Amino acid sequence: MTTAEFAACVVLLRRLWPHATDHLTADVLETWEGVLLDLEATHVAAAIHAFAVDGDRWPPPVGAIRKRALSLTAPVPEGDEAWGEVRRQIAVVGSKRGMLDFGTGRVVEPVWSHPLIGEVADRFGWQELCMSENQMADRAHFLRMWGEASARRRTFDALTPAARAVLEAAGVRLPDLRTPELLS
Repeated sequence: MTTAEFAACVVLLRRLWPHATDHLTADVLETWEGVLLDLEATHVAAAIHAFAVDGDRWPPPVGAIRKRALSLTAPVPEGDEAWGEVRRQIAVVGSKRGMLDFGTGRVVEPVWSHPLIGEVADRFGWQELCMSENQMADRAHFLRMWGEASARRRTFDALTPAARAVLEAAGVRLPDLRTPELLS
């Protein structure tokens, strides 16, 4: 987002909450800009509108705007959605995963709507999922793993570039959460 786009988002906030934006001083807005500047302006505006539609009496804090903008634009599926996708891919791919399909000439792999689903399924153990006879226990175990992994993913996704820089300077190794398609 550009500085001009950020200014337009501030105008939007002030129009939606005219009674409660006096605290948005130049110093505060400078800090807010650092928290939101790496996001798309349309995503931030959508998040602000979403809070307004919720009927909130007060404008949201900057962190809530950031999290809402990220959740609207790059949503992490809920646990039951992820489990359903794993079950569908087991039915389609099954234990043929990693094998060459002589008809297409391609290696058989599951197709995931979100890369985190595949990561959790791999940590669980693909063959174990395919061969298991206790889907109830598998579902419970997967959902527990999914809850931890998706919470961690949302936390890392919400970090600002400045927060990442501080953590990296302190020697904290952060995972690269970009999908492989974005790295090429």
